Amino acid sequence: MSAPPYNNRLKREWVGESESSQPMDRPNELVVLKDVTMAYNGAAVELVSDARVGIGRTAILTGFVVLVNGATAWASGTSLRIEDTAGNAVATVLTAALTGNATIHLPAMTVAGRGVVGAPGHGLKLATVGSFSAGSTAKILAVIHIV
Repeated sequence: MSAPPYNNRLKREWVGESESSQPMDRPNELVVLKDVTMAYNGAAVELVSDARVGIGRTAILTGFVVLVNGATAWASGTSLRIEDTAGNAVATVLTAALTGNATIHLPAMTVAGRGVVGAPGHGLKLATVGSFSAGSTAKILAVIHIV
């Protein structure tokens, strides 16, 4: 038996610290890994760009994990959230949940606005609401499907 032909439309794309493209059985899935410090206050961290989503397509957040990688809780800010590039909230983690060594998964987050779906044609970004004064580095893992 010969191996089935490779279909380049079916792939999983890794973005962030471990960049590579690997063929998988899930079309248009991105797994994004980021290290985020509270020092980036106010600066959005891009998860997927408008160009990558494309006109007429939508980014859907299907998985999201925040791991506070240390004993220092995040303090002073209001929340950490994923929003589309138009500024609409997709999912929010309140500061009270960002305690030392905490792990927060998508089902435990507040899902607001359009739910876990970004506006058509818009990418997704990680943003803060308010300014944080302390907090250990957070490891962010986001799984995004583009449909």
